[in-house]
Amino acid sequence: MFTHDIRWLFYIGIALLIVAFFVLLALYLKEKKKENRNTSKLNGLVLAMGTIGGILMWIGGLALIMFIISKTMFRQM
Repeated sequence: MFTHDIRWLFYIGIALLIVAFFVLLALYLKEKKKENRNTSKLNGLVLAMGTIGGILMWIGGLALIMFIISKTMFRQM
C-alpha cells in the first residue's frame, strides 16, 4: 500500500527533527562555554537536517491525514 510507505517518512522526519534539536542544543551549550569558529559547518549540517526532517514530517503527516480520511470515507460508503 502506498500510504503505508509514506507513513514511515513521517516517523523518520520526527526522528530527524529530534536529533537535530538535541545536536543544536549541545552545540549551543558548547558555544556558550567557549567561543569556537569551527562549528559553523556543523550548524549548517544541523540546519539542513532539521529542514529535511521538517519537510519529511509534513509530507508524512499529510499522507497520514489523507489515509485516515480515505479510511473513514470508505467505511461510510
